[in-house]
Amino acid sequence: VQVKSVADGRAGPMTEAEPTKFIELKLSMPLLKAIHDLGFKQSTPIQAAVIPVALKGVDLCASAVTGSGKTAAFLLPALERLLY
Repeated sequence: VQVKSVADGRAGPMTEAEPTKFIELKLSMPLLKAIHDLGFKQSTPIQAAVIPVALKGVDLCASAVTGSGKTAAFLLPALERLLY
């Protein structure tokens, strides 16, 4: 998993992350409940790396293999912004 944040047109450092529990990603209770109800207990490395950066509203570029959870890494912060 490789993630680069982009601020002011300049790329930040690559980061890597280990899987964490979704509650540690500081998502709202409605999203955490939905994630729990769907049976997910732990984020994937791409989600752990991308969600905190995306919640700050920073542009980023991330790459990971197919099936790694990139769609949720993109959509959970987007849904968070729509809710609040």
